[in-house]
Amino acid sequence: KNAKELTLDYEDDHPEEAAINAKEEEEEYVTSLSSIAITSPRLENAAVNPKAEAFFKRPPDELQGFDTMWVAAIDEPCTQNLYGIFSNYGIQFADNFGDWEDGTEEDSQRSIEDIASYKARKVF
Repeated sequence: KNAKELTLDYEDDHPEEAAINAKEEEEEYVTSLSSIAITSPRLENAAVNPKAEAFFKRPPDELQGFDTMWVAAIDEPCTQNLYGIFSNYGIQFADNFGDWEDGTEEDSQRSIEDIASYKARKVF
């Protein structure tokens, strides 16, 4: 990139080019994530369970003050902290898929951001 592309307002001044660049970067990132081979047996089971869609799309418990339903994909020891923090903001969790297993040695070498992004895309 040349120096003008690194200025803070370059994207504002060139929205079409910025959109193209963002799309290309997203495609490259998604391609890089495709090599991740971690799996969640519970998520794979939910994907083929005919009752799962209704379970995950159920409304939040409004009587308990929740107005949003989410699904998590974090390590089990962290779930209670997650539930406690987000319940203050009206978020209820339908479930947590915390049973992820490394598929390859390279999976354990990926950044936490890459793994989190991969899990979020799989759960979504």
